[in-house]
Amino acid sequence: MPMSDKLFAGHVPFSTYQRSTAALIVALLWLLTFVLAVSLETATRGTMIAAMILQSVLRAICSYVFFQDSAQRPARDRLIAREFLAFSRIVLMSSALTLLIGQSDKMVLGRLFTLDQFGLYAIALTISSAPTSFASAYIRRIAYPIYAKSWREAPDQLRNVYYNVRRAAARLYAFGCGGLIGGAPLLIALLYDPRYAHASIFVSLIMIASALRLPNVAAAELLTATGDIKGTLRINMVRLVWLMFAMPTGIFLFGATGVVAAVGLIEVPAMLYCWVSLHRVRLLKLREEIAFLALLLAGAGIGFLVAKEVLLIAPAI
Repeated sequence: MPMSDKLFAGHVPFSTYQRSTAALIVALLWLLTFVLAVSLETATRGTMIAAMILQSVLRAICSYVFFQDSAQRPARDRLIAREFLAFSRIVLMSSALTLLIGQSDKMVLGRLFTLDQFGLYAIALTISSAPTSFASAYIRRIAYPIYAKSWREAPDQLRNVYYNVRRAAARLYAFGCGGLIGGAPLLIALLYDPRYAHASIFVSLIMIASALRLPNVAAAELLTATGDIKGTLRINMVRLVWLMFAMPTGIFLFGATGVVAAVGLIEVPAMLYCWVSLHRVRLLKLREEIAFLALLLAGAGIGFLVAKEVLLIAPAI
């Protein structure tokens, strides 16, 4: 069976998939190995910055090593330039909203939290950013090209391709993020001394947003692949409207922790909007979405039980 037929039957083109996945894993493993190795000697902000720069360099090198004929040359095309400018206006607006959404919690909590509390929140943000980075990279670098190819060559198969490409990674991701949501107290106890125990509440809340990030990014990229370049902008507008109402409500009901809860639940209205958008273009499989949420809840339950038992057995861990 030709590779294109396998793709549109719902199978991933394995040569491209394996190369892309290998490049992504190599870059992520490099970052992890470098940080761990250097942190054994010294843990500074410079270490993290150097690791991030080196990861970007390694990712660029891998993009040439893993793929043949990947070298590019400068060229000028007026038609493409006009199309790019029209497209970039939407991207610019969406990026501006992303920046505003990403910093709004810090602007609010910077006034509500003490310095110690804000430090705990920063720890939670750092922990939750790891799975989010993987989800965004996986969807945009691996899944999106497959969606775009399917839309161009066999749009009638796009619905199956969309879910088949993301299924295995999404389910593993959901279960793992659920484990972090429920097992946050154990994770914090393993990484930090008892002074930082309260950070586990922040980790659990923010990890909800991290968990739902993968299907929401996948939906946004799918809409982009079908030519709906305003899809991501609309999803960001939903997130912004949520924060505008949820943050004041959270402050009124629960104080500063209510703001963290608002941030942690930000992907819930975005997820519902993504479902509506996918249903509108007849690409939604509600059973797949429910399965993702079920695995998320199962992971959270198991993580909670494991953390509870371990901390009861070894409270001074």
